[in-house]
Amino acid sequence: LDDAEITPNGDADEVNNSDRLNALKISANKAAQTPLTLASVVSDIKLKINMARIISDRANGVFDVVLLSSVTPNGYNIIACTGVPTLALVLRIGMIIDIRKFGAKHLTNSTLAVQAAIDESSSLGGIPISGGAETYYVSNTTSGTTEHAIEMKSNVWLNLPSGAEITKSPAERAVNGSIIGIGVATSYGGATNFKISGFKLSDGDVNKGARTIGSLITLNSGTDFEISGMEFGNSDFHDIDIRACKNGKIWGNSHNSLVVGGSAPYQFDVVTNATDSALFPNDNIQIYQNTRGKHSALDGYYERSFEFAHGCTSKGIKIFNNNFDETNNSLLSSVVGNATERDEKIDGLEVYFNTFRIDGVVPNWVNLTINETNDFDASTNYMKGINIHHNKLYGKTSQGMQLSMVVGGMTNFGQFDAQIHD
Repeated sequence: LDDAEITPNGDADEVNNSDRLNALKISANKAAQTPLTLASVVSDIKLKINMARIISDRANGVFDVVLLSSVTPNGYNIIACTGVPTLALVLRIGMIIDIRKFGAKHLTNSTLAVQAAIDESSSLGGIPISGGAETYYVSNTTSGTTEHAIEMKSNVWLNLPSGAEITKSPAERAVNGSIIGIGVATSYGGATNFKISGFKLSDGDVNKGARTIGSLITLNSGTDFEISGMEFGNSDFHDIDIRACKNGKIWGNSHNSLVVGGSAPYQFDVVTNATDSALFPNDNIQIYQNTRGKHSALDGYYERSFEFAHGCTSKGIKIFNNNFDETNNSLLSSVVGNATERDEKIDGLEVYFNTFRIDGVVPNWVNLTINETNDFDASTNYMKGINIHHNKLYGKTSQGMQLSMVVGGMTNFGQFDAQIHD
């Protein structure tokens, strides 16, 4: 050891060859192994460069002491010291980033801590993010945007363990905004090569439809992404909302939201902003092996399994091997166009090997509609390449399969070919 300082309690605090051996622990007694709190370390007047501290209220994260001038404190993984104002603490990052070491805590507003972990992972090229099997609150007010509380970044794998949940803060369950999202749908590549997996997302307790905007996940301009192994709990809006996304896989998720009002929720909402629809359609999205448990709908609101909403331009969409129980509206609904939007189309949609069970009479299994009353153009307003086959459908409908084409009273519907084998 080169110039190592051994403190009375048995810790080796300073090792100049820190790249070889930093924060050596000498176990003279059990007290020597007791981590310190963040408050006590930050205020320690004996801190020196190259020391390291294990901090108990940051999930026993190891923090190195560095010059404040060499870093930019953020309060999460980089923290300015008060005892020695020229120094700062920097969290040592290993093979996995733990959101608790960034300050995320059970039943506490952890918005900025989770965001700091995502930012750090992205900046380092994508170190996987984990945490504890705890419930973490997030807030759109804290994040400063009604778009989403947490923003995903490129190359990030947010993979919390089973039993972990991210949910709206109790005081914010009526505040508009998604929990996890990406930017705005102005182009492809808002974030690329990312994964969300393994944990539960929900709005929290039933709030009787106070929110009208904000899905649990809203992806604007995501590319090469995967959402898998998630549990989607209570939601007043959509579970997953994708816009201008490309090369995505959504699979192996369970959807158990209790519908309580607000806007009619859908498990999957495939939409594109009207102004961007033609330039940046949803492209090559696969939705498969998702399940929905039996539930009850309240307040007269009903949900569809898959919704291709107004302003939608999509191509290469495949929906297969899903098993949804008690879907209280159409399993698939698409309304292409309305009075203010244009250039909407579906070009390639295949729905197959799914099982849907409906409890109660609903209007129809499938509702595919072209409804354009303004600026209709047969070359840009159409559905084609639609193939719906080998699905198992249980329950009752009043209209069965409905292919309605209402185009401002016109009879020219552009290109439309559908094969329905059920």
